[in-house]
Amino acid sequence: MTRERLVQSIVDPSREIAPMFTNWSILTKDGEAKTGIHIGDEVDGRIKFADQNGRVFHVHPNDIDRRQPSSQSVMSSGLADNLTAQELRDLLAFLFQPSR
Repeated sequence: MTRERLVQSIVDPSREIAPMFTNWSILTKDGEAKTGIHIGDEVDGRIKFADQNGRVFHVHPNDIDRRQPSSQSVMSSGLADNLTAQELRDLLAFLFQPSR
């Protein structure tokens, strides 16, 4: 990823969302609304999701009334607004360090 694209991802996280980070809005047949990222499937057929707080929940496909991808990233918008210019530079420098 280029530096420019990384900055764009921090400033506008919903502009482009990688498929593996798609946030799903789920409405169950009993009227419960849930949102999360698909993180796997269980052997009993349930689908495993993680919400924005990292809590894992399961939903069986037979219990889903509606499931649709969200246009909003799970990464909060406005992160860059809470950083000073130096903090943003430091974050970018950290993210571009080679893996050790």
